[in-house]
Amino acid sequence: MMETALQIQHGASQHSPPPSTPYGDRRASERRESTGRVRLADSEREWIAELVDVSEDGVSVWCSETVELDSLISILLPSGRSPQLLSIDATAVYVREIAPGVWRLGLRFERRLTAPELAGAIH
Repeated sequence: MMETALQIQHGASQHSPPPSTPYGDRRASERRESTGRVRLADSEREWIAELVDVSEDGVSVWCSETVELDSLISILLPSGRSPQLLSIDATAVYVREIAPGVWRLGLRFERRLTAPELAGAIH
């Protein structure tokens, strides 16, 4: 059932603006729509999330788990055509329940992605 909710919400995201604050978009670099699954983990658990968008500075996902703002999250991102995944740490900067049991997370990377890493993460 969670998959269906994520698919419905993910489809709706194509028409929704990215999360922003009264001060504008939180990311300094351009957001690029992306699809696919990523693996997230914190100090206690691991779970799968659906990509919404990605930039050099961060990623936005839909998932069935919530996290605390400012918590450290490890992300496994696609790495282009390579079977290897890119592991990168991020901080939760946006957490919002958008439907019962469906959360939108904004995660800021601890370092900027390189151009090849970004290209590999976009689908």
